[in-house]
Amino acid sequence: MKQSYMIREARESDAAAFLAYTKIVGSESDYLSFGKDGIPITVQEEADFIRNYQNDSHNAMWCALDHNEIIAVCSFDAVKNKRMAHRASIGMSVRKAYWHQGIATAMMQKLMEHAKALPDVSIITLEVICENKHAIHLYERFGFQICGCLHQFFRIDGKDYDAYIMECDLRKGN
Repeated sequence: MKQSYMIREARESDAAAFLAYTKIVGSESDYLSFGKDGIPITVQEEADFIRNYQNDSHNAMWCALDHNEIIAVCSFDAVKNKRMAHRASIGMSVRKAYWHQGIATAMMQKLMEHAKALPDVSIITLEVICENKHAIHLYERFGFQICGCLHQFFRIDGKDYDAYIMECDLRKGN
């Protein structure tokens, strides 16, 4: 059954819900940089973090909601260094109950539309755990290619996970 959801920009008022979301999604997947304890910051720190995205014309953060519950989050981070200002990175997570329902694709479309609207940005990068075949396939559909490997990127409960570095060159018409 396909769920109905909406995607919108993150708001400062979402801070507590974002932190709760990180605990849920962190307990559902070993493919994230945080685990079941979520991100160890205060609600005010998260609100400040979101505000920084809102006040930056290059960076952006969106959330997908199903009946006002956050079910996915993605972010776009442009590099500020003048020599690297043509580069940006992205990140995304989706609640397990919503995997394979098109939400990640919709979030990627939002990220790519944002990137293409920024004339200075031409290269987008991300890291993805090598075992996360579904995510890798999604990124490849949007023009990302594997360009390197970070060995032992995560160590979780004594197990090491390698990660691919993937990049998309927007000048190639992706």
